[in-house]
Amino acid sequence: EELVRRRLVALRAALDALPDDRPERVRATLDLLWGDFSGPLFTVMVKLWIAAGDEEELYARMVPLERLLARAASNLQPELGLDPAESEGRLGVNVRFAVVISALRGLALSRAFEPRSGAVRDPWPAHRAELERYLLG
Repeated sequence: EELVRRRLVALRAALDALPDDRPERVRATLDLLWGDFSGPLFTVMVKLWIAAGDEEELYARMVPLERLLARAASNLQPELGLDPAESEGRLGVNVRFAVVISALRGLALSRAFEPRSGAVRDPWPAHRAELERYLLG
């Protein structure tokens, strides 16, 4: 519960400081989300989910917390200025945003848990550029 509270407090504080310009806002929000997904609190949450696979009580406590985080992420759509009228309709915006969230999770999991050796170039700038184009249409 404390980890989720910390993630939500940090998210809300950062959202209040987003720029007004839509493309800049999308970029800043993607950076904000990437910071959350690639940060230590996300890694701890993943480890808790792994442990929850064998612990029913932990699993039962985590499900509502994950739903709370999912709602918070979903509520970012208006913050990004994603307008269903500009796309193929409400479903289109929801699906595009869900794809972005899934991509961020996948990138974060790869970064946190894949073995690597030596210096590795940060893939985020290139990935962010693609996700921006995807969201902005």
